[in-house]
Amino acid sequence: MSATLVQTTTVVRPFKWIAVIAGFIAIILLIVSIAGINWIEGQENDTILLQGLWKRCKTKADVEDCTQESVLKAYHKVTAALSIISLLICITVTLVATVTLISGWDAQKKRKLYFISGIGMVTALILELMGLVVFIPSAKAELPLDAAIDKWWYGWAFGVAWGSIILMLGSAVLLLIKQESQELSHEEKVYYTNETAA
Repeated sequence: MSATLVQTTTVVRPFKWIAVIAGFIAIILLIVSIAGINWIEGQENDTILLQGLWKRCKTKADVEDCTQESVLKAYHKVTAALSIISLLICITVTLVATVTLISGWDAQKKRKLYFISGIGMVTALILELMGLVVFIPSAKAELPLDAAIDKWWYGWAFGVAWGSIILMLGSAVLLLIKQESQELSHEEKVYYTNETAA
C-alpha cells in the first residue's frame, strides 16, 4: 500500500502589502493635515496664532477669534485644492492596489494594475508637493506683515503633510517594483511511501 503526501508552499514577498499599508497611512495623514488648523503657529506676548487651510485663529487673553476661509489668501485655497485632489487620487490607487493584491487575477493583469497604481501614487505625490511648494513662500511673505505676530513657525499639520509625501513615495516605489514570477507562485512536494502488509 502506498500513501502520498503533497505539501504546498506559497511564496509571497511583502512589497505590495507594505505599499498598500503605506498608502492607507498616507491617506490618514493627508486627512489629518487637510483638516488641521496647525499649519502655521505663531506667538507674540499673549497673542497666539494658529492658521490652517480653512481658518485662522488668534487667541489673546483666552479670547479666541477665528476667521473662516473667506479671509484666507489664494495660496490657502490652491494648497487645499491640490491636497484634496491628491487625497482623492491616493484613496483611489490604494483601493485599486488592495483589490489587486487580494484578487485571484493572473500575474500579467496584476502587474498592469500595480503599475497603474504606482503611477497614480506618483501623481498624488506630485500634487501634494506642489501644494506645499505654493504654501511655503506665500506663508513666509504674508506672516511678517502681521504686526501682532513676531515669532512664527510651521506647525504639526504642515509636518504631517510632508509625512504623507514620504509615505506616498515609498508606496509608489514598492508598487512600481517589477513583480517577479516567484512572487505569486507555489511549490509542491510529493512524497511516496511504500508500506507492505504483514
